[in-house]
Amino acid sequence: MSLVKAMGQRSESHLRGAVNTMAEVSILVVEDEGIVAMDISRALKRLGYNVPAVASSGAEAIQKASEIQPDMVLMDIMLRGEMDGVEAAGQIRARLDIPVVYLTANDDEDTLRRVKLTGPYGYLLKPFRGREELRTAVEIALYKHGMEKELKERERWLAATLKSIGDGVIATDADGGIRFMNPVAEATTGWTQEEALGKDLAMAFNAMDEGNNPSTKRAIEESLREADAVSQMDHVLVTKQGMEIPVCYSVAPIMDDKGDTGVVLAFRDISERKKAEKALRKAYTELEEMQQKLIQSEKLAALGRFSAGITHEVKNPLAIVLSGIEVLEMRSPDADEVTITVMGKIKKATLRANDVLMKLLKFARPSELELERLRPRDLVNDALSFFTYKAPLQNIEIETQFSEEDIYIEVDSLQIQQVLLNLLMNSVEAMPKGGEIKVKTYKSGSSEGRPCCVIEVVDSGEGIKKDNLPNLFEPFFTTKRDSKGTGLGLSVSRMVVDNHDGELLINSELGKGTDAKIILPLADVSITGIENPVNQSAVESAGAKAAIY
Repeated sequence: MSLVKAMGQRSESHLRGAVNTMAEVSILVVEDEGIVAMDISRALKRLGYNVPAVASSGAEAIQKASEIQPDMVLMDIMLRGEMDGVEAAGQIRARLDIPVVYLTANDDEDTLRRVKLTGPYGYLLKPFRGREELRTAVEIALYKHGMEKELKERERWLAATLKSIGDGVIATDADGGIRFMNPVAEATTGWTQEEALGKDLAMAFNAMDEGNNPSTKRAIEESLREADAVSQMDHVLVTKQGMEIPVCYSVAPIMDDKGDTGVVLAFRDISERKKAEKALRKAYTELEEMQQKLIQSEKLAALGRFSAGITHEVKNPLAIVLSGIEVLEMRSPDADEVTITVMGKIKKATLRANDVLMKLLKFARPSELELERLRPRDLVNDALSFFTYKAPLQNIEIETQFSEEDIYIEVDSLQIQQVLLNLLMNSVEAMPKGGEIKVKTYKSGSSEGRPCCVIEVVDSGEGIKKDNLPNLFEPFFTTKRDSKGTGLGLSVSRMVVDNHDGELLINSELGKGTDAKIILPLADVSITGIENPVNQSAVESAGAKAAIY
């Protein structure tokens, strides 16, 4: 059985008891004329009602009503003394919630106006016609009062329910003015019910989408105003204090027989749900990254095993070919141009094949790390010095920005230097018409929260297509023109950085350049006796620029 149905049955049972058991109904008669009071009391008793007392003044009526607690009061309007029946009835109703039926010989407009203000349950003109008229007035008053008590009980029950639930609830009238807010709604919006009463719903429930799109905000306000049914919408609530809280809400119209009379809005704070969703997305992303790294690791391991098997067989014949070409070059100084060109191409191809084999060997037999403790700026300066002297550059300006804080890393300087040179060469080749390269070092935190050093290389080159970014670390994948690259540089670089317990990250956008980061753990600064294992280059200070032509 539903709660509402049970309440309805209880109400009907209560009313039947009030109407049918007249002997249990007590009525206080208030009349200042003794004979009239006796006649009324006698008539009520003949009808089966109990008359426990008769009062002749307003003050006495209030006193006896407080003592007896009757079910109803028959009140003469014109009473002797300072307090008339209307005033006495008002106090009885306010203090004791006892229904009052007025008795009077006057039906003038002024009297009726005063009587209406006290919320009477009936009005009898003296002398009334027979006992049936009296019975009807009494029964209607008792029934009306019983219905009001039941309605108030339901309202209290509903109010207690709305106040105790975990969701915020706001109800409005037909004009959109706020009529009710439960405590959760008050706490979430920052508005108290007293402050919000009569105000537009959209003022207290100031909702928008996460992008603060004006059109979306207008659509939300319109749905609240037009009482459109909305179910489970996620938006951001801006509180009275300006805080932004993610909420999920529903809106439904409040309707009677004549149509809409307002709306009810129910909503809940979903901050914890959003945090959980964010954590889940992060965990999923990390899982995908780990999966990709595992796949990459398996590929490199397979490549390493394959390389170990074929490198020896291929390297010896390549050495013979290379030696033969060099002998031919020495013995044919007067060869024709075609012969010289062909021998040059053979030598170049042989050296390229040898370079690929050397890189493949890194997968087959990765060398052990020879860790050195050094400053990142020294490592960068040394790489730039080598880079400046060895690389044929055109119209490229290199700028360095070093950390003001003296930071140290423990790395295999030769291996990390090769990674840095590889990134620099990639940047140069991405700027055939010249440009700018910035090399930065600074302290940061890793995704695990540990202190790290970042060596960042940023160029203003052509950038990389978005579709190519996921494949950058695949063995033999290259974006260089005319297949100039082997496609192993970044694969080897990532393997080197991974072996240093670091990360190699590359972000790029076509036409806007590339940003590469080598992230390495910081060395323990408490250890003293630092020695610089690399040579100082011509580029020494933070913010220095080296123009290369």
